[in-house]
Amino acid sequence: MRVLIVSYLAPPTGGPRSARVANVGHALLSRGHQVEVLSVDRGESDHHLEAKMSGARFVRVAPGILDRLARRKPSTSTTATRTTISRSLASRLINVLVFPDRQIEWLFPALLKQKKLHRPDLVLSFCPYYSSAIVGHLLAKQWHCPHVVDYGDPWSFRVNNDMPSVRRQIDYYVERAVHQYASGSIVNTQPQAELMKRSFPQSKVVLIPNGFDPNDYLEETELNSDELRHLGALYEIRLSLSPMGEAIQSSKCFNRLVTYGDVFHVDLPPWIERRPSVSFAESIALMQSAKALVVLGNQGALQIPSKLYSYLGARRPILAIVESDADPMFSLGLGPHVVIVKNTAAAIRMGLERVAAFDRQIMRPQEYGWDTLGAKYVQVLAELEQGKPAFLHL
Repeated sequence: MRVLIVSYLAPPTGGPRSARVANVGHALLSRGHQVEVLSVDRGESDHHLEAKMSGARFVRVAPGILDRLARRKPSTSTTATRTTISRSLASRLINVLVFPDRQIEWLFPALLKQKKLHRPDLVLSFCPYYSSAIVGHLLAKQWHCPHVVDYGDPWSFRVNNDMPSVRRQIDYYVERAVHQYASGSIVNTQPQAELMKRSFPQSKVVLIPNGFDPNDYLEETELNSDELRHLGALYEIRLSLSPMGEAIQSSKCFNRLVTYGDVFHVDLPPWIERRPSVSFAESIALMQSAKALVVLGNQGALQIPSKLYSYLGARRPILAIVESDADPMFSLGLGPHVVIVKNTAAAIRMGLERVAAFDRQIMRPQEYGWDTLGAKYVQVLAELEQGKPAFLHL
């Protein structure tokens, strides 16, 4: 089977979406399938993720000006806060005016690359960014081949969608048109699977969670830090930081949270120590050497932050902070080393005590390893490739 992966984010770019692309690509390549990747060259160099896709053929386009501006760092520390505020306001305006996201700039350059691509048996799009689903949709229609969409976050039904009602309707109708053609979609939590089945009953929905690659980890590691660590970005969609701050400031176990990665907050409280972003391989090493790890859930959670699964591979105690009993983390049955608490200071304080005191051996849950998930993923793609999608227009 020849598979074309369409993803704005792909190795050597780092991050959770690129990691999923790398693991899916590796699962296909290791089973003898041919893989091409249509993506954007963002000038990053995560060689660990790139190595997973050895044997794939990459075709890349340059990022657009909106992406380049969004990733530009403030030039001086004195203007950093003012610049961050200005960018936040500009970003909100752009998010409303540019459909479906600012990454849509790559649409026409990507389509122009069609002549450099081999005709695939199946197009597999990864979103977000949602523009990837549109690029994949248009290419699959031109080739008259099946299209499958792998979702990270919901699109038109995304949580905290503060778009005007007209814009939300446009998102929905375009997403519905994509699914009227697509052979199916792949999601990573049960709540999102149920939402997709209700919203797009014509589309086959398959649940394949995120996971970890056991080969990414050192089997023998020593605990060399007493830090409470968070790996990855702190997004605005995450739960409020205030209860965790109150808990840490009164805790006898930890006096701060150390976070590695981007922080989408103008001001950080003093109990958070921010450190620079690191590569995927470095993040794995930091997970394995931490005293305990923190994952902060989403508001109105349909999703589980991808870092939770990387944490599972690191075999360290995990404090998972959620909004309510409806959070999908509760249904995973991950074991006593994953302490799930609601976002209140009292609950978090008790959770900190439990992860600090945890001293039993931790095993990796095999069902979330990509050696297991990869086999299922490839089987699902093979089954969807045999389907006959309806040829409808966007």
